[in-house]
Amino acid sequence: MMDLDSGSITIDGVDVSTLPHEYVRRKLVAVPQESYIFDGTVRLNIDPTGTATGPEIETVLEKIGLRDKIEERGGLDVAIDDKFFSQGEAQLLVLARAMLRKGKVLILDEITSSLNEESSRIVDEIIWTWFRNWTVIVIAHKLESILDFDRVAVVDAGTVVEFGEPKQLLGQASAFSRLYEHLLSASDAS
Repeated sequence: MMDLDSGSITIDGVDVSTLPHEYVRRKLVAVPQESYIFDGTVRLNIDPTGTATGPEIETVLEKIGLRDKIEERGGLDVAIDDKFFSQGEAQLLVLARAMLRKGKVLILDEITSSLNEESSRIVDEIIWTWFRNWTVIVIAHKLESILDFDRVAVVDAGTVVEFGEPKQLLGQASAFSRLYEHLLSASDAS
């Protein structure tokens, strides 16, 4: 955890700087852009702390669409390495790891960058159902994936330059609308 130079971060109205760092770490769950798979078993990778039950693990694997594939390849206790899953499957497995945590804040860094359309749809559904009572922070370049979010922060060179409701910002001459149009025209050109 880092101390802030200025400003504050609040979660559910509580300034996180007033909370013990270990508590904040337990409540903050991050899914990085680069998935990390441990050498070990599927079970170890989805539940590194060993606190989840078999049915809990089966439920999250079903939700992310990997249960059948894992069963076909030997089940939860089969030894795996970083080549066992495709890049997209590994990203889904790391999301499943997050689903088993008892956090309050989820940070997703480019969660859909290596996913196909079907897997992206699964991730969207999980965000809106499984994590519905969490604060979800998504770092995204696929802006259409965040249009239904409550708020968007446009960050430029480490500074928040705009904050508001995505659909409202799209209807204005805003940094968000300019970024959206730029990314839309770039994807149309390719």
